Amino acid sequence: MIDYIVNGGGSAFSYVKEMLVSGWSPRVLTYAISEPLGMLPFTAWRVIFTVFGCLTAVGISKLVTSKRAALNRTINWVITAFMVIYPWSHMQSAGWVTTTVAYSFQLLFLVVALIPVKKIVRGERIAAWEYVLYIVMTIFAANVEQTLPILALCFLGAIVYLAVKKKTHAFIWVQLILTVAIGAWMVLYTGSGGRVHSETLMAMPDFGMLSTTQKLDMGFARMVYHFFFTPNVMMLVFALLTAVLVFRAHKRFSYRAIGMIPLVAVTFLGVLKSITSTVFPGLNAMTANVAPPEGSTSSLGARGAINLLNFESIQAYLAFGVMVICIVCLLLSMILIWSDRPRKAFLAVLFLLGCMGSVVMMGFSPSVYHSGERTFMYMYFGLIVVGVLLFKRLLKKQGKINQPMIWVLCVCAVLSFGNTIYLIG
Repeated sequence: MIDYIVNGGGSAFSYVKEMLVSGWSPRVLTYAISEPLGMLPFTAWRVIFTVFGCLTAVGISKLVTSKRAALNRTINWVITAFMVIYPWSHMQSAGWVTTTVAYSFQLLFLVVALIPVKKIVRGERIAAWEYVLYIVMTIFAANVEQTLPILALCFLGAIVYLAVKKKTHAFIWVQLILTVAIGAWMVLYTGSGGRVHSETLMAMPDFGMLSTTQKLDMGFARMVYHFFFTPNVMMLVFALLTAVLVFRAHKRFSYRAIGMIPLVAVTFLGVLKSITSTVFPGLNAMTANVAPPEGSTSSLGARGAINLLNFESIQAYLAFGVMVICIVCLLLSMILIWSDRPRKAFLAVLFLLGCMGSVVMMGFSPSVYHSGERTFMYMYFGLIVVGVLLFKRLLKKQGKINQPMIWVLCVCAVLSFGNTIYLIG
């Protein structure tokens, strides 16, 4: 992109026009942003990236904060800790300008586009200038494929939520129509086929031979493997918080077992995998071949929970069953935690499903493994938002576990920050 301008091809807008004509990618708005930013000095880029990261944290605060000022201060610190826990080293998995614009910047646009949903659901006033801002942010946010399921499910969920209360709001319908229209345009865009063909040759030569079920399996298995079968600090904190709240809300053993399953899975199959794989080698073998290493092209057949190499093995179906149980129990835990507020539980589950969909849909791209870990960013965003809401629920009621949970979050944030600094160098 930068070469186009430097070599006399024209401005950023002429480059976008060229992209539309040549038919390579429908992310024209993303490219329009990355072009001028890509020509800035590295120091300026660092400042811009930091500002956008801080604005994203502020946007998340606008999404989740309550009317209690004292609690808001604590929640803002919780948001900061979660933002630090996110493994920012994932942004190294591609070109620094393109990656940051396509993911970090789009995340900010996504957050801002969802703020009116919260305001409308809570009956808060929206100023006239805010409507213009939210429309622009919705258009920009929807111009990346992975944000589409999050936007669509959030808007649909808000519409259903209001309908149950016998209410409606035209603006959410406008946002949903914009999202669907942009999504349809991206699917039908002539360049999408050419890009898939090019990426197929580069990353997965047999991609065209895979069925829809196999592609779903690739995306689903890759998501669960990353968050449950590898040492994932974010999921560990989220699962621990979930288990604590389920235990606080319910006394029944079956309900508590549901809340504990995600925590047990991420602890023994992920965080402590180096130990459990030695003591129980069968557990390691069960999860080892679910997904190839991130950034690889993967060997033929060696992808997904059930593939050409293991479809006759009962271990493959056992691994797939464990993955399904982890996700189902995680979603059921949200329902159990908010059992006294079923509408909020509905929105939380729908939001998490949208964020999971942003990762699962990567199975329909031949670069699913080649793209690297940056494609998990929107799922991490979902864990941060719902995790902060869980912390709000925890802190609203006094308990002996509150302070230890805050310490766990702080320690994980400090260790994650140190780890990120070391990896980025």
